[in-house]
Amino acid sequence: MKLILNRDWEKMCREIASHHLLTQTIAETIEADVKGAIALKHDVETAPKKAFLLAKIEHRYGIKGTYYFQAYLLKKAKNIALMKKMQAMGHEISYHHDVMDGNGGDLAKATADFAAKVETFNINGFAISTVCQHGNPIVKRVGYTSNRDFFRDAKVRARFAGIYDVMVNYPEAIKRPYLYFSDAGYGWKKLHDPIDDDLVKAPEKDTPYATLQLVLDGCQGSRLSIISTHPHRYSRNAISGFFSIAFRKSIRSVAKFLSKIPAFRRFFERHYDLAKKI
Repeated sequence: MKLILNRDWEKMCREIASHHLLTQTIAETIEADVKGAIALKHDVETAPKKAFLLAKIEHRYGIKGTYYFQAYLLKKAKNIALMKKMQAMGHEISYHHDVMDGNGGDLAKATADFAAKVETFNINGFAISTVCQHGNPIVKRVGYTSNRDFFRDAKVRARFAGIYDVMVNYPEAIKRPYLYFSDAGYGWKKLHDPIDDDLVKAPEKDTPYATLQLVLDGCQGSRLSIISTHPHRYSRNAISGFFSIAFRKSIRSVAKFLSKIPAFRRFFERHYDLAKKI
């Protein structure tokens, strides 16, 4: 378990600024090829306030990041207000989708759901050009692999032409190699194949990195580097961070165990909005 504090993120942003490293949002990486650029990507599944704190840190150092929000978070006006403030700082605000899981793998329902959610973002002033799929270890999937399967479908890509999922058809948009680092699993790693990561089960598919500093060191070069985070796991101090992560991991372990029991699995399927927050 790797504990990451807000001050760790600030230290990295300070170093990015002091070394005059160029940063881009994910959308900007499609619009322009900047050699050696770094794109800071954040999957906002819960705790928008924590995402806002990281956004303020980045803004302090002249950095623009990309924040992918789960659609249910737009149900609260206070969350939309935070998102608008982040957008005003120059950050890209977009959609962290899970429409395959949310619709039991039914592609037609997922398509209608995705269109409605994109419209909700648009109505609130957040134009969508890139998105990111959400992973959920609690969901039992039948007939599909993950939420990546949505943009793997040719008809979906045709209907939503101009929208790119950073975990699926993003390479088609940028047409150049890049590095992808992630804090998924409570530890830093470089994904060897971020696009088909869900199809590869071998443990050697990832290269672990002990610290955030080593991740940044690994970014420096001519290639674009994406650093992906989950802001709800970041904390202001070590004590609260330790207990928060320990609590989340224990809850997830219990939920994964219970999901193997038919009655509990049916409960998680009926209450997907609750299950996906675990």
